[in-house]
Amino acid sequence: MQTKLEDEIPALINALKNNNEYVRKRAVEAIGKIAEANPGNKEVLEAIPALITALKDKGWSVRLSAAVAIGNIGVNDEQFETILRMLKKGETSEERHGAAMALDELKNLKAIPALITALKDEDIDVRRSAAEAIREIAEANPGNKEVLEAIPALITALKDKFDYVQKRAAEAIGKIGVNDEQFETIVRMLKEGETYKERHGAAMALDELKNLKAIPALITALKDEDIVVQWTAAEAIGKIAEANPGNKEVLEAITALINALKDVNPDVRRSAAEAIGKIAEANPGNKEVLEAIPALITALKDKFDYVQKRAAEAIGKISEKLVDEHIKLAEQAIEKGEFEEALKAIRTATITITKFYKDVFLMEKKINKTMGNDRYLLAKRREILEKLQTLTNRIYEIMEKERPRNPLNENEPMKWKLPKKDENKNQNTKSKQII
Repeated sequence: MQTKLEDEIPALINALKNNNEYVRKRAVEAIGKIAEANPGNKEVLEAIPALITALKDKGWSVRLSAAVAIGNIGVNDEQFETILRMLKKGETSEERHGAAMALDELKNLKAIPALITALKDEDIDVRRSAAEAIREIAEANPGNKEVLEAIPALITALKDKFDYVQKRAAEAIGKIGVNDEQFETIVRMLKEGETYKERHGAAMALDELKNLKAIPALITALKDEDIVVQWTAAEAIGKIAEANPGNKEVLEAITALINALKDVNPDVRRSAAEAIGKIAEANPGNKEVLEAIPALITALKDKFDYVQKRAAEAIGKISEKLVDEHIKLAEQAIEKGEFEEALKAIRTATITITKFYKDVFLMEKKINKTMGNDRYLLAKRREILEKLQTLTNRIYEIMEKERPRNPLNENEPMKWKLPKKDENKNQNTKSKQII
């Protein structure tokens, strides 16, 4: 008597030949779900050849679903070699693309040489998927020699004509890491690249690597003749600041970012404001960061809403970081039961935040003549003050619970009174003083 799987799997394999792409996709997904519920099952394993064939499907969604199912089930050595051959020698771009996606899911180091070759494929999707597969294999096998050998080809792929191939190559480089020589090669590409695509790809890679040594080159790139390189450089500076909190080297970029807030392109202005906000988070209360406030206030009147919003968010981050330390001190004091110290820290934070926003609004009125996009600023001020009020309420609630109760009425706290003065004693003391 046949089992349920013996009936289902052949029917689903047969559905992979259906003329409707949606039916084929659903059949592949169903095989994948059965495989998850029945790992290592004989009938499931017998579906692998059909799934490998589905990697050649004209429908992108069918190929992707087949690749995911193959990754979940796994393949034997012979089947793995079949997929490698499809990537190397597949007659159609669909076949090569499907094979690259399957190798992405399988995460087998033996696929690296074929994927390196595929980075030069004539088809965009094959190149993109090859870079993605290298990135995933690198993540699954950190520091492995075979993965490191992919770096030169990935650096070349940074020059690709298409952004999303460059982006995937940059991500793979970020996952794997580079040696000093390779890092200098990427920096040189940013500085001296003949095409904007090359410089853009290099900026994306430096964004992923998050190395402080890239800051000077990225500052220079903020003045690149191409706007895409400019805003990518600004984004990279912000990411490097996030990854290296408290490091002073990123502060060198503040002046250049302030200038970038005046750029003719709104995307450059947006990225500059965002980068300043990230530097502010990484370097709270720093003088250089505070000096950016007037420029950010000017940006609140930018013609484009998304520039205004990023400028307001940057100011908000600066304000949050000014009181973060006081809030931490208050929370620590509450945990220790030192309520007076906690209240003192909250008062300091309240005064600081109130003064900060008062100065910002006065400065805004002076610089912009009228108020700009203040909704975010007002909301951020209210959010911080409400947080401080919540902490204050918490302190008084704890203090109230800890007060001694009246033994005559449990619901009525004891009222503490100072002891009455001994008037006779005081009179005697005065008499002695007179005598």
